[in-house]
Amino acid sequence: MALKVDVHAHLYPEPYIAELDRLLVNPQTPEERLTWATLQGKIKKNPAMWTLDERLELMDKLEVDYQALSVSIPQCYEGDAATRQRLATWCNDLYADVIAKRPKQFLAFASLPLPDIDASLKELERCIDQLHFAGVCLGSNVKGKRYDDPHFAPLFDEIDRRGLVVFFHPMTAACAAGQEDFNAVASLGYIFDTGLTVYRMLFSGMFDRYPNFKLIVPHLGGMLPYHIGRIEGAYKSNPACQNIAHPPTEYLKELYYDVVSFYEPALHLAAQAFGTDHLLLGSDYPFGMGDIEMAVRSVQAAFPQADQDKIFGENAQRLFPELASR
Repeated sequence: MALKVDVHAHLYPEPYIAELDRLLVNPQTPEERLTWATLQGKIKKNPAMWTLDERLELMDKLEVDYQALSVSIPQCYEGDAATRQRLATWCNDLYADVIAKRPKQFLAFASLPLPDIDASLKELERCIDQLHFAGVCLGSNVKGKRYDDPHFAPLFDEIDRRGLVVFFHPMTAACAAGQEDFNAVASLGYIFDTGLTVYRMLFSGMFDRYPNFKLIVPHLGGMLPYHIGRIEGAYKSNPACQNIAHPPTEYLKELYYDVVSFYEPALHLAAQAFGTDHLLLGSDYPFGMGDIEMAVRSVQAAFPQADQDKIFGENAQRLFPELASR
C-alpha cells in the first residue's frame, strides 16, 4: 500500500494563540482586520488547531501515514523582535515535542522570526541541525516584503546551501482592501498573494541564483497553472522579464504543488502543466476548507493508481529522504 504524506497541515501552540490575540487586538488596516478575523473566527474556535486527537483519528481512518506540520496565518512576523523570536520558539518546540512522541506520524517545517535575518538564521540552524526538521515554512510575504527583496538574500543563501525544502504558505495579501466580505481573502486573496511571490522570485532570477532548494507551492499552485500562457507572454514581450536563463514554464515544472483544491478538473490541469511527479498530497487541515478525506478522495477520483502512488507518497519520499529511516 502506498505511503500517504500530507505536506500541508497546521498546528498552533496555545501560548502562541494567546500572544497573537493580545498583539492583534486593535487592528487598524485591512490586512490587520483580516488577520484578526482569521484568528478569532477560524483558529480560536477550533480545538483541532492546538490538539491532536481528532487528526490522529482521521489519519488512522484514511491511512495517512505522516503529516508535515506548519503554522498558517498568522505567522511569527508580529510584534517586536523579542516577541517574534518567542513565537517561533514556541512553534518549533511544540513540533519537536510532537515528533519526539510520534516520530512515525509527523514531520515539521521550521517557523522563523522574520524579518530578523540573524535571528532567523540561528533558529533555522537549530531546527535543522538539532531538531532535524524536514524544511522551513515561509509566509508568502513578510509585512508586505517579498523574497526577491535583497534583505532576504542571506536567508536564501543558507536555505540553498543546505538544499532545504521550503513550504510556502499564504499570508493576508498586502492588497487586502475589498477582501473583508464573503471569505474573499481565503478564496482569492491568499491565492493571489502566493502567486505574486512565486512570480517575483521567477522573474527576479531567484531560481537561477538558488538552484538547490525545493519549493512547495500550496493550494495547487494557486493562480499559476491557470495563467501560464500570460506568464510566458510576459517573458516573450517584456524586457524586464527576460533576465532569466530559461522560459518560465521550465522553472515552474521544477517546483512542487500540494493538491489543496479538491476539484478534479483543476487537478488534471495541474498534472498536465507540471506533471504528477511534482504533485503532493495536502489537506490544509484543520481549516474550514481543509479536509483530509476530501484531499485523499479527490486524488483517487482524478488519477490512476500509479499516479495516486506518486502523489500520496512517492514524491514526498524523494523530498524527505528521512522518511526511509523512520
